[in-house]
Amino acid sequence: MLKGATKGGSLHVITLGANIEIELNGAQRRIVIKRWESDPTHGIISSEAPLGKVLLGAKEGDIKEFTVKKQENTVRVVAIDP
Repeated sequence: MLKGATKGGSLHVITLGANIEIELNGAQRRIVIKRWESDPTHGIISSEAPLGKVLLGAKEGDIKEFTVKKQENTVRVVAIDP
């Protein structure tokens, strides 16, 4: 089982501590979702941030939308890695 992921059918679900690859507004990057920590320049996203909130519970292939400072953003879950 992957750290930070739970198995739901054949897909993994993002939970705290998940190492994931996302496509955010067309650019791919790797991130980790932490409970309180946040350092976006180093790929650490807080679960309390809009991006963290929308990704928790998402599965590989999911596309989610969220707003930050009145700007619409689109994120796609590319992969959830161990």
